[in-house]
Amino acid sequence: LSADQIASAGGVSQREAQREFQSLVGARPMEYLTNYRLFMASQQLKQTDASIGEVAHACGFSSQSYFTKRFRERYGHTPSEHRAIG
Repeated sequence: LSADQIASAGGVSQREAQREFQSLVGARPMEYLTNYRLFMASQQLKQTDASIGEVAHACGFSSQSYFTKRFRERYGHTPSEHRAIG
């Protein structure tokens, strides 16, 4: 889903769509999407035995290293540590 698609669906400019989204949700669209994907990954790490790479890919991250970097920024620990914490 792109910013252009969101704007087009709402019949507004891309900038206006981003402004409205941020005012309603409290985050930029891509920031919200990334946080949602990280949340879903955190759930998969707790509930499945899938590898870190499989979880990263299933949640839309094309690189396991980028996924691990963003996961650490969001949660303060690595995906492996998150799984161990339970």
